[in-house]
Parts: sequence; C-alpha cells; structure tokens
Amino acid sequence: MKDKTLIAVFMDAEIHGDGRVAIFNGTERYFVEGDSRKCLRYHNSWSWIMPVAKKIGYLFDNVLDGRFDLEACDQFNFDSEYEHFQEALTNMEIETLYEFIVEFINWYRKHICIIEGIKK
Repeated sequence: MKDKTLIAVFMDAEIHGDGRVAIFNGTERYFVEGDSRKCLRYHNSWSWIMPVAKKIGYLFDNVLDGRFDLEACDQFNFDSEYEHFQEALTNMEIETLYEFIVEFINWYRKHICIIEGIKK
C-alpha cells in the first residue's frame, strides 16, 4: 500500500478505483497521486498532516494510560519514537513527521490492531 493511501485508510477513508481514489465521509473524493487541490496532501500540507498527528498523539496517550499492550509497544521503541514524534512537531518538520507517521501506522497495523481486533 502506498504511503498516502496507508494514511488515508488510517484516517477512515475508503479506497476505490484500483487504489487511485480516497473517499472520506462517503462523499469527499481525493486522488491518491497528483498535484491538484483534489489530491491527498499528507506529505506537504500541515492542514492535512495535523489531524493524523492528533490521532497518533491520542494513541500515544492511550499507551501511557495502559490501554494498549506494552509488550507490543516495546517492539516499537515507544519512548524513543514518542520523543521523535514530539520533536518533529515542535520543530515543524513536515517531511520528518510524514516519515514518522508512515512508520507508526505500519507498526500500528501490525501490532495494536491485531491485539484489539481492529481492521485497518
């Protein structure tokens, strides 16, 4: 799965058209690739990436609250990655944040979703 598609699915989009179109809320359509305003822009737009960062921040908070299996979190090197996440946000480094988000979602899909029985 391409990185922008991976993020869109994490943000509850449905993917159609052989993976070329992401649909949010049943009506908002965006192309996965391209440079127009109607394309996914997680890689270069703060207004696109910040809701994803907010959702990940919420998931990190759940780890701190003990709602997730910490054994799975240890495999992600939780403390180091959380620090990396905070640093990317603080320093306003969109490329670093984007890369982190892709890595986190891949880990999340592999570990936490299996633990909780979530399909993402």
